[in-house]
Amino acid sequence: MTFVQDVSLIGWDYLVMAIIIAFPVFVSAWYAFRDKNKLTRSEYLLGGQRMNLIPVAMSLFVTFQSAVSLIGAPGEIYSFGTSYLLIYIGISLSYVVSAWTIVPLVYPLEVTSIYQYLDMRFQSKTLTGLITGIAAARLICYMAIALLAPALALQASVDLPLWLSILVVGGVCTLYTSVGGIKSVIWTDAFQTVIVFAGIFACIIKGSTMVGGFRNAWSIADEGGRVIFDKFKPDPRIRMTFWGTCIGGIFMWLNMAFDQSSLQRIRSMKSVQAARVSTLLNIPFTLLYGFLLLNVGIVLYAYFSHIECDPLKSGAISNKNQLAPYFVLHSMSDITGMAGFYLATLFCGSLSTLSSGINALAAILVEGVLPLCSYRPTERRATILTKFTVAGVGVATVGLAFIAQYMWGPVTQMVGSINGSFGSPVVGVFLLASMVPWANKYGVATGVTTSVAFMLTLTLGGQAFGALPRPLPPAPISGCYLFNDTVQNDTSSSKSIFDQSRLLNLTDNTNYTFPNSTAAGTTQMPPGVSSKYDAKFFLFDISYEWYTVLGTLVCMAVGLLVSFLTRHTVTKSDKPDPELILHFCRRFWITRGYTSMRPETPTEPPEGQEKKHLETKKNVQVKNGRKDLHTDSLRDEKL
Repeated sequence: MTFVQDVSLIGWDYLVMAIIIAFPVFVSAWYAFRDKNKLTRSEYLLGGQRMNLIPVAMSLFVTFQSAVSLIGAPGEIYSFGTSYLLIYIGISLSYVVSAWTIVPLVYPLEVTSIYQYLDMRFQSKTLTGLITGIAAARLICYMAIALLAPALALQASVDLPLWLSILVVGGVCTLYTSVGGIKSVIWTDAFQTVIVFAGIFACIIKGSTMVGGFRNAWSIADEGGRVIFDKFKPDPRIRMTFWGTCIGGIFMWLNMAFDQSSLQRIRSMKSVQAARVSTLLNIPFTLLYGFLLLNVGIVLYAYFSHIECDPLKSGAISNKNQLAPYFVLHSMSDITGMAGFYLATLFCGSLSTLSSGINALAAILVEGVLPLCSYRPTERRATILTKFTVAGVGVATVGLAFIAQYMWGPVTQMVGSINGSFGSPVVGVFLLASMVPWANKYGVATGVTTSVAFMLTLTLGGQAFGALPRPLPPAPISGCYLFNDTVQNDTSSSKSIFDQSRLLNLTDNTNYTFPNSTAAGTTQMPPGVSSKYDAKFFLFDISYEWYTVLGTLVCMAVGLLVSFLTRHTVTKSDKPDPELILHFCRRFWITRGYTSMRPETPTEPPEGQEKKHLETKKNVQVKNGRKDLHTDSLRDEKL
């Protein structure tokens, strides 16, 4: 078996990458030129609410998948087995929940920022600012990791300096996002979705042919204990279980559903029905994507087992996040331009997430801060200010990506930890606001701060003191030399794939989980030791899959308790309008005597009457002293 380390990209690979990466820049330039006379925030941030169904659905899908899953998911499956696939079932269920609850709730409100809903609901600028700050922290951390992922890929494959990769990807993304706005973001996302699926298919097909076929790849993985679908234990300390991945996946993606990027795509559609369909279309995309990534992980293990050379154990790579790009570079180097195409796939996954996040964060900052300022710019100047904000957010993301490289663990775990620390408390806030009409600003503020403090303690404590996960045994490394019998006799002439000193002096202190012993990926430690530092606080050993669930429940529990204790401070004018509460919750509270939930206007008007309904809604908001400053007409009056 010939397996050579000295493989590098050729000119065709760089050409393919350059063409694919440059495409968004041309799209943004086109939209900037075409819409030069429509320089408004509605056009720049919402696409004028005239976007097409399929591109929006594809954009919504690829925005939250990114290079994090392209690199992280195969590494998870390689190290811990196929249980990771179950998370995509939970994600699919979250789209169903979102389509029938969140979409009909936020679309009729005509808000540009999702956090303006909280201002309408609780009538508190301070609370809205607090939630916005927490959400912005989560978003920029997530973007930094998404930017870091392809940079790691290039570092592993062609020894390109990490700093250069981050600057190039971040710079290109910031350029086309600031110039073209949401229209260029959505259309380039659609293009990048096609590239992502094509790259995954190419990886699976090429890898499976090198190990004797698709069926043989699964057979090798099964022999290595990677095929695991029977982990139903409710123990939250086990890294991957059916309950943890499905339930955790639902809550994790509810965090995405309440994200600013989701709102902008929902509001870019022409109607509630179109927004709902675009959300539901993500279900087949997600299930197909999860199945394909599962097979990438299977092919990874089968390939390295077939050649008997595990790159992680042998020292060829230092992080399981580098497994997929390292595999592609060696397996596709014989096909001209193919290695470059796959690396461009990783770039597309990163660019889609980064561009959507930058545009979303700029919308949050501009729509949240500008109304508080005494300066009232014209619509054109406000749009230009938004573009400069986009550029500033892009620069900040690049800076944070340099810090993210020092975080420990797979990128999927990094994202899970960030969503648990900052995202889950925000999910709890939105659930309280939209489901419980008597939840007040005091309860919500206490709940979200308590949840953030609790989740930061849990996340940082888990990183520092929690039990390390126990991966499955690696592939063998006996084939890492072309001439094993000459290694010790003639090291000068031996054609070693890896640094001999690293391989011959290799000491592996990892505690592996063997297929016939405890469940793969469990955080169990030797008897009498609950973590790597013998700390007895068992919460530090909880799997990151449960972080979003815990953070949401803590926020809601504390918020409900404090709201109940401070119910006497709520006046009649503080009670929410029915349209700010989920429809099915409205019915629930009416049957229990909460009469303020009786709707004054239809929640979902008949088709053809939406304009009249929105005018009625504006009148109700002005009457209650909460003029909605987020519609174009009212904003123009203020400016």
